[in-house]
Amino acid sequence: MLLFSYGAQGNENDVVSLLNLPLDELVNVQIRTSTLTGSTQANSPSWVTTINERDWRNNGSRYLLDAIKFQPAVQVLPFVAGGDAIAIRGYSNAASFRGLAVFLDGIPLMDFAYSAPILYLPEIPLFTLTSLELSEGAGSALHGSDSFHGTLGLNSYSPENPQTPKSVGSASAPSGTQYRAALTGASNGYYQAGIRGRTTVNSRWSASLSAAGTGQANQELEYRTRDSLDGRPLDIRLSNRYDSHALVTHLKGEIDASRELELSLYHFDYEARGQPGVGTRLASTNDRGEQTTQLNVAQLRIQQRYSDQGNIQLSGYYWQSDNAVYLNLDLNKRAQQAIQLTQFDQHRAGIRLQLQDTLAALNTQWATELAHDELQIDDSANQLHLHDGRLLADLPSTLTGRKRTIDSLTFEADSMINDSGWHLLWGARMDDYSDVGSQFSPRATLLYHLDAINTLKLIYSEAFRAPTASERYGSAISTLSNRNLKPETIRNHELLWLHQSAHQFSQISLFHTRWDDGIVASRSPNETIAQTRNIAKSRAAGVTLQQQWQFEPWRFGVDASWAKSRNQTLHMDYDAFPDWMINARLGYHAAALDSSFFLIHRTEINRLDTLNSGSVTGAILAPLPTYHRLDFNWIWAPERQLEVHGEIRNVFNRNNRIPSLSSPGGLPDEKRSIALGVDYFF
Repeated sequence: MLLFSYGAQGNENDVVSLLNLPLDELVNVQIRTSTLTGSTQANSPSWVTTINERDWRNNGSRYLLDAIKFQPAVQVLPFVAGGDAIAIRGYSNAASFRGLAVFLDGIPLMDFAYSAPILYLPEIPLFTLTSLELSEGAGSALHGSDSFHGTLGLNSYSPENPQTPKSVGSASAPSGTQYRAALTGASNGYYQAGIRGRTTVNSRWSASLSAAGTGQANQELEYRTRDSLDGRPLDIRLSNRYDSHALVTHLKGEIDASRELELSLYHFDYEARGQPGVGTRLASTNDRGEQTTQLNVAQLRIQQRYSDQGNIQLSGYYWQSDNAVYLNLDLNKRAQQAIQLTQFDQHRAGIRLQLQDTLAALNTQWATELAHDELQIDDSANQLHLHDGRLLADLPSTLTGRKRTIDSLTFEADSMINDSGWHLLWGARMDDYSDVGSQFSPRATLLYHLDAINTLKLIYSEAFRAPTASERYGSAISTLSNRNLKPETIRNHELLWLHQSAHQFSQISLFHTRWDDGIVASRSPNETIAQTRNIAKSRAAGVTLQQQWQFEPWRFGVDASWAKSRNQTLHMDYDAFPDWMINARLGYHAAALDSSFFLIHRTEINRLDTLNSGSVTGAILAPLPTYHRLDFNWIWAPERQLEVHGEIRNVFNRNNRIPSLSSPGGLPDEKRSIALGVDYFF
């Protein structure tokens, strides 16, 4: 939960002072990704945060993962070719682009080739979304594979999620036709433009449409690094250009008094140029990468209410993606430079049947879900080209036509123990894979409401990550196949205290995780090519804190964490993850000026420059200076239909560095930039 929030319903142009909304109301919104039936933050069986549009606008977030990087114990890292990685609770490594389950309106976006949606589609325009939900910790008991370190839920703008920035607690959903247009530009070439709206077709049906584009021009980031092999200095220049576009539409209505239907269609495309590459060890003279992605998604949901507490829901989805990644490489002991093209065309489809009801005799709410998913790599390519475009090698594909099916059964229950304030939230999920066998994932949370504003939670949860197609079947030249790979597993123990009152919100957690059978690429002395194996064992422990105070017209918030994690197999700490992360935010609402002002400061202490992959021997890791960055944001709403906002990112233009995949000294953070935007509501 970030500094300020707004309710999810109400008219687009209902202007209400955000400082008049008590903090205890902000945390009582329904969270979709922590349980099958939905829960509030107080009743969630995990550490979870809801970040809505007002939150990321107040913090000046420009792109998708920018909106979650202020969360405690969460590290967003640039990876390769414009893709990103996310490390949660300490485990920053060369596989951090995996292990985060990403859902768009409940649709799983994890693919079969890499299971890494943040790698091939790290940017969905925030204008097409209304909120994000981030759960930290093991979540396979609800979401299956890939909900390993955490779960990210994306909630798009829809008829039931109207415009949020000016909406505070209206009693009912808006009616009629509403639109919003937005345009933002920045001194560094960043832009965002979009339009969205909803309309009431008749008394039972409504529709919504949102379209947006965002991106940035050439950033001209020049920095000095060194060759990973011989240590000589290298000067690198990155443009860090990207463009992202989205089109989202929903049609929702009532078939009759007890049945509802929703049809959703999505289109996304993403293009990145001049981004970080594979590192100076493999591309010493031109370490850059590029990629293009297209994703088309459809979902249909039907819900039937058969009693006051019971309903049954049937949903089906299908998506298809095309992704191409271009990476510069050194060949023949650096005597030749080439471009490696890796291309995947994939699809995924699934159907889910969910039933939820209440067993009054046992004071228990319960839900169960039966699901079937199919994932397939329809086509793939792996080629080497010279820089003049000539084909150097067309390597055989090991992944084309690979397919996986998953059958799963999930059960969860919330049992209230008399009227004592104690709850037991318990459940499990069984997954049956066509290629890697079955996996059972339990979780249980003992929850105690000390009073109306304080809650204690004792959490145990397990998660697994099934091997991807690239890990299981290898590649033509770099990795051997291993059909005997099994899922890696993680166990999470956590003690959490939650306080929510009108003027204060607090959430504190002590956590410990055990990661076993980790999948890593390793090479024995008699092997020339690495092979993925279940050999890694890691542990992590730490403390996370969220704290907010509200005393009109002031607000103050801080998110902080301390985390230590260690690869016990290699006897190495995951030191690219900061020991300490502190995010402080100060807000002031000047009612006489119709304005709000925000200062946001981020600090990262004690981190190294390069991710520990476990496969590079002799790598010298160096400490990075403490990360300090101050941003300033301003929002002016002079009338009901207009909002103007400005921001200065990196106010003091500090030359901060960010840990990289394999570039000594890390990668440069963004330079100072100034942005101005306007939103018009009609």
